[in-house]
Amino acid sequence: MQHAYKVFAPAKLASKVMGTTAQKSNNSATNELKEVQRWCSLPCGAKLSSKEELLHGNPDVDECLLRPNVCHRHAKCRNVNGSYICQCKAGYAGNGYNCTTNSKACMDSFDRQYNEQCGTENWREHYYFDHDSSRCTLFWYDGCPGTSMNIFSNLETCEALCEITNVLSRAGQFCFGSNSVSAQSDNKKKL
Repeated sequence: MQHAYKVFAPAKLASKVMGTTAQKSNNSATNELKEVQRWCSLPCGAKLSSKEELLHGNPDVDECLLRPNVCHRHAKCRNVNGSYICQCKAGYAGNGYNCTTNSKACMDSFDRQYNEQCGTENWREHYYFDHDSSRCTLFWYDGCPGTSMNIFSNLETCEALCEITNVLSRAGQFCFGSNSVSAQSDNKKKL
């Protein structure tokens, strides 16, 4: 999807915002004009609260507003200064870009990339289903991309999909229980 951009004539915008003429030749007007030029290609919808923010601030663009489909449809987008955070809603597993209610997400190996510091996002609590302990385990998430769906924004969802359903035990019974190939051949040998 292509996003439209506002492109203003900086001198005209500076004149309008500052209440001066573009021909003003003093250093302060020149510096302010340079500040305005930096802002002139912000995406449509960028909101500024004052002319001071326009001229001297570092305006934050609300990516959630500008790109409403940036996160998965079952995730919420939260704007943070200089970035955004996609987080699956309660009841869903995933990294915010892919969300699911399927307990198969618990079977994914935890992607250690999620544990790294790679983004500008704020650290926040997340959980993953630890196969060794068969428990949901807390870790701190910075928004790093990963491939595993074994990531939960809250403990309740992790427990409901993974611990309470006992997904690991059920998978073990299917793979190693009476339905497995080795169990069937063992039964034939006994006959």
